[in-house]
Amino acid sequence: MAESDAGGDAAVAANGTTRGSRSDSDGAAAGTSAGKPLGPERLLEVTEQVYRSFNPAQVTLDTHADGALGSMQLACADDDVFIRQVLYGVVRYRQFLGSLMD
Repeated sequence: MAESDAGGDAAVAANGTTRGSRSDSDGAAAGTSAGKPLGPERLLEVTEQVYRSFNPAQVTLDTHADGALGSMQLACADDDVFIRQVLYGVVRYRQFLGSLMD
């Protein structure tokens, strides 16, 4: 999967980063972009589940996201990108979000 005429884009798609999963040709080849997206409620449930299961003392955020989302086999690449972006944002701004919630 990492080797194709597209060069760097295919390698990015093969390792699961967000830039690679946005490419329609790479996603179609991997069979990830042709599925039905999750509904809003289910998408938030899955995002919360992935966030709550993250333990920074055991694994890096990228490794956790790859493992958790890989095991879920999401049909839509956009869902994968959304979950990753929310996960990264919540972890990065955890202190700020906590101060807003207090």
